[in-house]
Amino acid sequence: MGPLARALAQLGGEAPLLYDFLTQPASRMLDRWFENDALKATLATDAVIGAMTAPSVPGSAYVLLHHVMGEWEGRQGAWTVPEGGMGAVAAALASAARRRGAILVGGEGASVERLLFGTSSSSSSPGADNTCVSGVRLSSGRELTAPLVISTAAP
Repeated sequence: MGPLARALAQLGGEAPLLYDFLTQPASRMLDRWFENDALKATLATDAVIGAMTAPSVPGSAYVLLHHVMGEWEGRQGAWTVPEGGMGAVAAALASAARRRGAILVGGEGASVERLLFGTSSSSSSPGADNTCVSGVRLSSGRELTAPLVISTAAP
């Protein structure tokens, strides 16, 4: 049994509540626990702040939980941003990725125009569909290929 399964087993009958918090819209979670619309609206702000989403979007209940369960310097429910702002986190991640050989592309002409597909040699299943993303063609016409492509594109 893996660590996640062990942690869920420790929750026992409360495991579905965790699943709800991770997957449900905050509006559904708030409707389940509260009757007063003014209170629900007040709490819903913690479900959307910084998330660029709505309380009706699946997963927003997690954002609510994240904002109200944390603590900062001993103050329950307090949260903050890192020194230098959230951009400093992105810059640190980009720097670490570059040190490990990642190529990060941005700016004019960097919009992905098309995904490039190739065949993976890592699958050992005979007859398996080994087609995978092997790179991208940018709006500038430049093509980038790599053994691993990471993207934030949504279906």
